[in-house]
Amino acid sequence: MKKFLAVLLGILLVFSLTAMAACKEDKDSGESGNMVGGNFTQEATEEEISEVLNTVQSAFESGSIVGEPVDGKWNFGLEMNADLDLTVAAEDTTESIALKSDYQFSYGLVEEGVGAGSRLVKGAGAAALTANGETISFDFYNDESYVYIDMSTVQTGMKLKISLDSLMSGGSYVPVPDDAAEVMAAESSGEVTGTIDVSEFMDMLDQLSIKVYVDTSDGLKVKVSATQESLEKIVALIVAEAGGSVSEEMLPSFETDTKIDFYLALTEDGELKQMGLDMDFGMTLPIADVNSSQASYINISADGTVSVKAYAGDVTLPSDLGSYMDVEDMGSAPGGLSAVAA
Repeated sequence: MKKFLAVLLGILLVFSLTAMAACKEDKDSGESGNMVGGNFTQEATEEEISEVLNTVQSAFESGSIVGEPVDGKWNFGLEMNADLDLTVAAEDTTESIALKSDYQFSYGLVEEGVGAGSRLVKGAGAAALTANGETISFDFYNDESYVYIDMSTVQTGMKLKISLDSLMSGGSYVPVPDDAAEVMAAESSGEVTGTIDVSEFMDMLDQLSIKVYVDTSDGLKVKVSATQESLEKIVALIVAEAGGSVSEEMLPSFETDTKIDFYLALTEDGELKQMGLDMDFGMTLPIADVNSSQASYINISADGTVSVKAYAGDVTLPSDLGSYMDVEDMGSAPGGLSAVAA
C-alpha cells in the first residue's frame, strides 16, 4: 500500500514537471528565495546528482517517501496549493483565467492490533476560478469511493458526487485493497532494484541545458532549473524522436525570460517534505491555417505556483455528503440537472 501511494506521488511529480504553472515573483538561488528554503548557489556535481538519484529512487521503491507506521498505525497526508494565472491571446481575442485552490488529503491505516486492516481516506479543498472578471467558487471533498463537489454558491442546492471509478476513466481507478496491512508488510522488506546510469543522465542534462542544485544540510533539497533554451531543445528532441519533419517557423517559441524551477525536499529518512513547481512562462504557438499560406499564432503566458507538502493534520468532511446527487443518476432523474437545484 505504501508503494501504491508512492506511485501516486510519482504521478504528481511527473505532473509537476510538465504542468504549465508559473511564479509571480522572481526567485533567486539563495536560501531566502526558493520554495523549499535550500541553498542553491552552486550547481551540483556528478557525485551529488548520483546520490540524489539513488536517494529518490530508494525512497519511492521502498515506500519510505510516505513514512513509516507508529504504534501499529500508519498515517500519511498531503497539502496541495495552486495559484495560477493564465492568459491566452489569439488575433483580437484575449482570455484570462485565474485559479486559486487548496486541498488537504489524509490517509490512515491500522496495521496491527485492534482494527487491523481498517483504513480512513479523507480529502477536502476549495477552489476559485476567475475567467474574464467572473469568479466561480466551490468546495470539493473525497472519501474512499467518491469525489463530492459543492457548487451551491453558484446555484442553490447544487451538490454533486462522482465515483472515483467513473472519474478515473471508467474503472481504471485502483481502489485501496482490503488486505492493505498484509500488502504493506510484504512490501516493507522490498529492496531497490536497478540503477540509473549517471553518465547518461548527466549527458541528458547537458544536452537540454538543464541545471541541478543540491542542498544536503537538512535532509535532501533539490532544485531543477530549465530556461528558454532548455524548452526549445526539449521541443526539438521530441520532434526528432517522433521522426517528424516540422519547419522551424511552425515550432513553438518561448520568451527569453522563461524559467521553470522544480523543487523536491525529503527528510533524512527519505520521507516527503515538499515538492512543487515555480515558473515564469511565455510561449508563442504557431497554428497552421488551411485557408492561408501564413500561420496564425496563439500567445500563452502563465504565472503562479503549484506546491505539494506533507500534511500531518486531520481532515473534516461535511455531515451531509450522503445527500449529494450522483452525476450518473442525473440523466434518469426527473428534471435532470435542474432538479438538483430545486
